[in-house]
Amino acid sequence: MSRARDIADLITAAIEANTIQSDGTITGTTTKVNTHDSDGALLAADSSGYADGSLHYMTTPRRLMLWDDSDGGFFEITVNSSELEAIILPGNHQGSSYGYVTNGETHWASGSDKRDRISFTSDGNSVGRGSDLSNISQRGAACSSPSHGYVLANSEPSSNPNPTPAKQVARFAFASDNDTQADVGDLTYNIRKGTGHQSQSHGFRASGTINGLGYNPTSNPGGPYGIDKWAFASDTNQNFVNKIQSGHQNYGAGQASTDTHGYMIGGVEPAPYGWDRRTIKFPFAVDAVSSEIGDIQYGAQNPGSANSETDGYVFGGYGDNTAPGGNTFMNNIQKFSFSSSYSSSDIGDLTTPKDNNAGNSSTTHGYSATGNDPAPGISNIIEKFSFASNGNASDVGDTSEVRGGPSGNQQI
Repeated sequence: MSRARDIADLITAAIEANTIQSDGTITGTTTKVNTHDSDGALLAADSSGYADGSLHYMTTPRRLMLWDDSDGGFFEITVNSSELEAIILPGNHQGSSYGYVTNGETHWASGSDKRDRISFTSDGNSVGRGSDLSNISQRGAACSSPSHGYVLANSEPSSNPNPTPAKQVARFAFASDNDTQADVGDLTYNIRKGTGHQSQSHGFRASGTINGLGYNPTSNPGGPYGIDKWAFASDTNQNFVNKIQSGHQNYGAGQASTDTHGYMIGGVEPAPYGWDRRTIKFPFAVDAVSSEIGDIQYGAQNPGSANSETDGYVFGGYGDNTAPGGNTFMNNIQKFSFSSSYSSSDIGDLTTPKDNNAGNSSTTHGYSATGNDPAPGISNIIEKFSFASNGNASDVGDTSEVRGGPSGNQQI
């Protein structure tokens, strides 16, 4: 969906409601938004030929300006209401250009320092975008701001299948080819394999594990049961905002619907150990407890995830006894609606069964990259499936190396 079109529709509706005017010259007619790659060329040019009240959207650094003939200059349109801002600047849950696969493990005790960039506009192999990352990590959650990718709660690769979790939050810039990850804060607890979520302005970490598959809620109140939240504008230590009302999930998947809610899907429960099929939802706008809203069809540990504007997707993972084939690697793609039924349906298959795969979301497709599979053990396959029609995924390329447990981000 074109952001310029979204803004045009919103501004047109506001004009028709007589809530936006420029010296009385704007009327309730169709509004055109002129788009520009950056504000530099626009502001340096002779702009006198622009119509009074014309709107100009700069993709870098995402500013909407209005030309005013009376002053011969541009004025930036700003919004104070967080609700209206969420409409003008939709949440960055889908990428229009690139997806990223960061870190992971090439096998037990050997971590990857690679970051790969996947094109959402053309199929093919990924492109390396950093090879000396400061934080080699595995099984970290991920979220994205408009300008940066975040890797949450990393843990160093280890011969131990359940290595010591960490609380570090690292970020990298989408604009730089070889930007190293920078430590920008800490989570409330040392947690790994939680879920990452983002609104337009904030990042969130939910659920996770503190010591392998076990968790003691008495000695660690609020830990994996909690939701951490921080503002992208400040990048300081994360703030614990509330507990997860319906319990917590390890090794699950994280999603976001538009700019309103985060979702935690599947995974495994703490002791007594068992698969978790629940879909749990929490609001971005207020610091409130979550609610259990449904179940996915098959329990899945370490699945990948993606989302369109209307639906959430969970794919792959290590299945429970309800999954086809029982306790084994899965290739199923499960889908649920954000607006109606939260119980999933099986809509297709990945090209190979796998878990610990990185999920990415473009505006048209879901992507699964790398992961652990039965043979040869770790994958470098990039595959995608369409949001518009249910069906199987197709192999569209390879990452620079095989790996399992990487983090996935998308650049809007």
